[in-house]
Amino acid sequence: MELPQHIVKLVMNGNGFDATPEPSFPAKTRCIDPRSLAHKKRLSKAARAILGAEILDGNIPLTNLTRAVVATVVGASTGYIDKARQLSPEARQDVVHEKRPLVLPKPPRVLGPQERLAAIVDEIGLDRVLNLLNSFELTNAVAA
Repeated sequence: MELPQHIVKLVMNGNGFDATPEPSFPAKTRCIDPRSLAHKKRLSKAARAILGAEILDGNIPLTNLTRAVVATVVGASTGYIDKARQLSPEARQDVVHEKRPLVLPKPPRVLGPQERLAAIVDEIGLDRVLNLLNSFELTNAVAA
């Protein structure tokens, strides 16, 4: 949708702006795709400010919001927003009230016996592990 060249209609009274301003954009401008705003180079900064005011006042809704636009506006990453969208309404409330984190930590990985032994060998060395196994074997032989 193309915005008309003369988009700003200021309603003035004797003291400045009217107390009940009319929307600055014609009625046919029902909504704006925020991605199209980047291509409206001919709009002055003042006209862009009026457009922003009209959006904030609810006169012109934004449509087709992208993840990137929303992420920029709210100051969160798109990945974080994706994680938030996966949550139920109850879980979202819990996150807002800080009863749970947005992303739950992964449970620690349970290591099998061979992996645990390899970690012990890495930590204390093969000679000490063999010495410990030898002492355990001697202790068990004496006890039996």
